[in-house]
Amino acid sequence: MTAFPPPSAQITTDDRSIAPPPILRGAFVLYLVSAGLGALGLVVTIAFGAALADGTTGISPRALIAFGLGFGVVVQVALIICELVFAPRMIRGSNAARIVLTVLAAIQVFGILSAFFIGFVQFIVLLIALILSWTSTENTWFRSRRQVTAPAV
Repeated sequence: MTAFPPPSAQITTDDRSIAPPPILRGAFVLYLVSAGLGALGLVVTIAFGAALADGTTGISPRALIAFGLGFGVVVQVALIICELVFAPRMIRGSNAARIVLTVLAAIQVFGILSAFFIGFVQFIVLLIALILSWTSTENTWFRSRRQVTAPAV
């Protein structure tokens, strides 16, 4: 005889019985839309940056422009990858992923003027996703996921 409860009574880390709230699913979609807007902004930045670095706009310090564009491209690619990695983790119940996405949204403030109007639209989408992912319903859901995924003692 074992002292362990039957397998049906044990809590597993693979329990998918608690579905994410609809508002959190909406935030998830908005994070994906933000990644798509980031990709669009990246294409616009590269296309416009090529014209700037070419010197056709009359701006002389090409090296500074090239460095700024290169840095912006690297940061934008990193943000897109992080959003695509952490948004699915958030929808599966990872509170750490929700925190990472919050930090990424804060970083996006610096890109608000980038890629013409796209950076501003991306920031607004991220802000809405951020608000939706931190409502009281979502907080309750993340707490319940933490209890479900806690190891059985």
